[in-house]
Amino acid sequence: MNIDDLRKLIQEVKLQEALQSGIKQVEHPFKAFFILGPAGSGKSFTKNLLGLPDSFVPINTDDAVEKVFPKFGLTLKFQEPSSGEDYEKKQEVRKLLQQAVSDKTKRKINQALPLLFDTTGENPNKMKKIMRQLVDIGYDVAVFTINVPPDYSVETDAKRERTVGSKIAQQVTNAYQKNIVDQGAYAQMEGERGITILNLNPYPNLFDVRTGELRSDFDPSVLQNDRMELKDPKGKKQSEFMRNPFKGASWERAKVILQDGKEELQAWVSSRDPQNPTGREILRALEYVQDQGVADYGDQITDLVQYALWADENEKELPKTVQNALQIVFDVETFQKKLKRSVPSDKYPDSPVKVKTDKGEIEVPPELLPRFGQKGAPTIQQLTREQLLEIINWVKNNS
Repeated sequence: MNIDDLRKLIQEVKLQEALQSGIKQVEHPFKAFFILGPAGSGKSFTKNLLGLPDSFVPINTDDAVEKVFPKFGLTLKFQEPSSGEDYEKKQEVRKLLQQAVSDKTKRKINQALPLLFDTTGENPNKMKKIMRQLVDIGYDVAVFTINVPPDYSVETDAKRERTVGSKIAQQVTNAYQKNIVDQGAYAQMEGERGITILNLNPYPNLFDVRTGELRSDFDPSVLQNDRMELKDPKGKKQSEFMRNPFKGASWERAKVILQDGKEELQAWVSSRDPQNPTGREILRALEYVQDQGVADYGDQITDLVQYALWADENEKELPKTVQNALQIVFDVETFQKKLKRSVPSDKYPDSPVKVKTDKGEIEVPPELLPRFGQKGAPTIQQLTREQLLEIINWVKNNS
C-alpha cells in the first residue's frame, strides 16, 4: 500500500467518526483533561483510578499509529532502524497521521467536546501554550501529573510493541524529571485563569494500589537514595544527577495525592456548565441556537455564524446571547480598537497595513481597514452578510 492509499484510508477514518448531534447532548462541554507522565508511568490506568468519565475524547496520535501501521505492514518501533526497517516511510506515515489527528482535534474543539490529552508533557512550553489556547476558546483545563524512575521508563518503552527507542525515551524522561518534577513547570500554573492543577507534586506510581506494597518492578533503593541518575541518551557523556523525588515515598503519601486528585477531578466535572466565563457564554448561545430548530445549527461553535447569517437573511432579531458569543469568538470589538489606534481615520489605504495585535504583527487587507479604522465603525450587529463573511474568513485565516 502506498502513501496515496494511506491518505484515502485516513480520509475514510475521518469520515467514519460520528459527530455528536447538538450541544445539549454533549456531556461535560468545554472541558479538557491532561494526564502527563513519561513512558511507562501508567497514565491510562491512573486515569481510570481518578474516575475520568468515558465521555472524554482521547486526543492521541499514538492511538492512530497503532490502528493504521499494521495495515501497512509497518512495525511500531521508531528507533533508528537496523537493516530491513523502512524508517523514513514510517516517519512520513506518522506525519500524515498527526495531521489527521490535528484536524480531528479542531473538529472536536469546534463541537466543545470534552477532551483527554494522554501524553508525556516533557515540553512544558509547548503544552502550556495548548492549555492556554483552550482556555481562551472557553475550555476549563485540569492537569494531573505522574512519575516513575527514568530507568523504569526506558525499560518499559523497550518492551512495548510501539517503542520510540532508548535514546528518545531517555531524552523524554530526563526532560520530564528536570522540567516537571524538579522545576514544577505545571505546578506553577496553579491559580492561573481556567487552569486546575489536581496535584502539585507528581503522583509516584510505584505502589500496588491493592496491597500498598512497593511493586516488584522497583528496587527498594529507589525509596532510599539521595540522588537520581539521568543517563546520557547517547551513552557518550557522564550521567547527570538530581534530587531523588522518590526518597521517602510511601503508599500512604501516594494514596493521599491520588485521592485528593480524584476528589478535585470529580468536583471539576460535577457541573455541566463551564467555570470559564467564555465557555459559559458560548454554551448558552449554542443551546439557544439549537432550540430554534434551524437546520442542524447548534452542533458546533461555527454554527453561531451560520445562524447569524440566517437571522440576517430572514430579518430575525439576533438575541443578545448570540451577539455576545459572536463578539467573544471573533473578538471583533478588540479588533476594532486595535485597528482604530493604528490606522488614520481620514485616509483610505490602498495596500495592506501592519497592525500590532496580541498574536503579533499582522498585515490587514486595505478593504477591511476603513471599516474598522474610522470613527463610528460598525458593531457586529450592524454588519451586512457579506461584510460578516469577509471579516470572519479573514480572522480565521489570521488566528
